[in-house]
Amino acid sequence: MRSILLLSLVGALSAPAAAGDVTFGFGYRDGGRHGVSVRFGYSDRKHNHHRKWGPGHYETVHRQVWVPGACEQVWQPAQYAWQYDHCGHRVRVCVRAAGYVTVQGPGHYETVCEQVWVPGRYVRC
Repeated sequence: MRSILLLSLVGALSAPAAAGDVTFGFGYRDGGRHGVSVRFGYSDRKHNHHRKWGPGHYETVHRQVWVPGACEQVWQPAQYAWQYDHCGHRVRVCVRAAGYVTVQGPGHYETVCEQVWVPGRYVRC
């Protein structure tokens, strides 16, 4: 069986054929056996009856985009607290100095529409 297969492969390789007219396939069949296939006179370009070329085009795509909230500067007054010093005296100390603090508002999602290019491809008829 192997010698017949080898002779048919050698004959296929030595036969004059145009590019794409001879295809070889190697793989496994059901049950774990090896399989070999040889096709003569087959070309996708010549015998492509079940597919046609679909040209490229633009499509409108809608997607959700996160938009962060706006930032604003808010004045924050100083904070004081009562504490005890090393001698045990109760004193008033500044815990946080006064100044502006940046506060960011809540964000939200927005729907954005975009035009994207879809390249051409073969489609089934």
